[in-house]
Amino acid sequence: MNRDGSNQRRITTLAVEGYSNAGIGYRWSPAGAQLIYAHYNQSYRVNRDGTGLLLLATAPADRHFRECDWTAQNGGRLVVQTVGVNVYDSELYLLNADGTGASLLMGNLPGRLDSPSFSIDGMRIVYTRDVAGFDSPSGRQLDAHIFTQRLDGTGVLDVTAIGSNGSGNGTPRAVGTNDLNPRYSPDGYSLIFISQANDGLTPGDAWTVEATGLARTKQFANAALPDYTMPAPRWARRWLTFLDLILRWMLRRCVFTVK
Repeated sequence: MNRDGSNQRRITTLAVEGYSNAGIGYRWSPAGAQLIYAHYNQSYRVNRDGTGLLLLATAPADRHFRECDWTAQNGGRLVVQTVGVNVYDSELYLLNADGTGASLLMGNLPGRLDSPSFSIDGMRIVYTRDVAGFDSPSGRQLDAHIFTQRLDGTGVLDVTAIGSNGSGNGTPRAVGTNDLNPRYSPDGYSLIFISQANDGLTPGDAWTVEATGLARTKQFANAALPDYTMPAPRWARRWLTFLDLILRWMLRRCVFTVK
């Protein structure tokens, strides 16, 4: 659909569904021409106009795909989350862009493991994990932190722990909250995420923090599932404006000819 909510178009015949996946398990391709999405134990790729549906991968036995991301860097990679019947039974896998070569990135740990996403250069993964290790069938989390790490599992950084003490002139993290749904900024130097009370009921707020964990800052209240959009380069905006003027001129010529 358009940004104003108009011109809604259905492009999939297989729903975005599965264990603990009420429509959240999808992601745009880096170029914006395709999407990948989870349909129970299968991961699919589809063109933005609904054509070219392709099965990419099948999840391990008794598991469903859930959240995912796609980077074009380093030859193209996918990161996918698989979950069991309980959402806290979560694993992360790396795959090639065509769905082959699956390798386990993070095995099941105590507490929920969610929201995997690539850094801009495709060299790191950001995700959240409930460090309280709370395994609740309802999915509730008590102390979810934001982590980043290299694709080989090294260089683990607890972004939340660094920012929780107000380092770098930031705002200290409130006790009894979860950090959720992190995404890298277009320049790769910061993250946007949701801070929400761990009752799971209170509306969350959108915050930003540097990728190093410094300068934790509240942006606005009552938000969910934040993300950035990459603005078109200035040359592209000028080119589109030029094309628009040409099209308008051609339309006026056509109308004149008809008369």
